[in-house]
Amino acid sequence: MTNQMTTQSKNIVLPKSALKERGVVILPLLEYEKIKKENEEMRKRIQMWKEEEEVLEIIEEGEKEYQEGKLKSIKSLKELR
Repeated sequence: MTNQMTTQSKNIVLPKSALKERGVVILPLLEYEKIKKENEEMRKRIQMWKEEEEVLEIIEEGEKEYQEGKLKSIKSLKELR
């Protein structure tokens, strides 16, 4: 009995529209998962930056109102009553 290597050929059918409009990328699964994870982490960082910007804007607005005398200074929370 001889040991012969057989090669199986598998075809992948892609719509022409996918090739023309967006293109196609073929990656090993582990590399895809790594890229996906990095993308998710970047999205989280971007969201944190947006939240930080919002907080800084609120602080800046408060400092401006304080300088304009629009805020009341108090020594105790009892003064708010």
